[in-house]
Amino acid sequence: MLTRPALALLLLLSLPALARAAPDPERGPAFLGGGGILPSGRHAIFVIADTELSGYPVPLIGWRVGLGNLADLGLEAGGNDVALLARLHAKLLLFESGCQRWFAGLRLRTEVKRHRQSFGELFRPIDDLGLTFVPELSFALRLGARRQHALVYSAFYYLDLDIRPGRELEHYLLPAMLGWEWRFARRFHLGLDAGVFFELFQPKTAGEPLFKFQLTVGLEL
Repeated sequence: MLTRPALALLLLLSLPALARAAPDPERGPAFLGGGGILPSGRHAIFVIADTELSGYPVPLIGWRVGLGNLADLGLEAGGNDVALLARLHAKLLLFESGCQRWFAGLRLRTEVKRHRQSFGELFRPIDDLGLTFVPELSFALRLGARRQHALVYSAFYYLDLDIRPGRELEHYLLPAMLGWEWRFARRFHLGLDAGVFFELFQPKTAGEPLFKFQLTVGLEL
């Protein structure tokens, strides 16, 4: 059994390690992806390359701001030769552990888009003009003494409503997406995400895998 002096010495020796493990409130955690939210009042700009719409990268530029350490809000817009997109983003903190190592969040995004594309025999032709609504759950494990890394699991349900008469509501499900984000030099962000999703309720395409890859580069202001 340890004596009181031995316990006191052990506690004293452990203080530097505990201090190193504690997150720095000035440096994080702050994430653009599923690993977290931006702290209250903090702004960020970023560039995304995302294959979700067209199967090859659609470049987007975005802005985001933290709200009350409970959520962040932002705008994104971009396009390529087959798709144009404007997006409203909101992400809510659902859970964060006391040591800030574990995080759970709910991202809500709604989009206005024009997408017209032929895939040949790979997939049915796309001709969309309308709105989307996408709720996305994310769970993250943050790593590093400053919680500057995040490993993320995400899943979302994608509803696509064409505003033209006679068009049906389209449904997609992404059951698993894995991601990593690194916040470095206090204000820079680098993120990578990869997942697979499926169209639902379409006899010709249901069950065919569609792949999503996303690269994010951001800067806090």
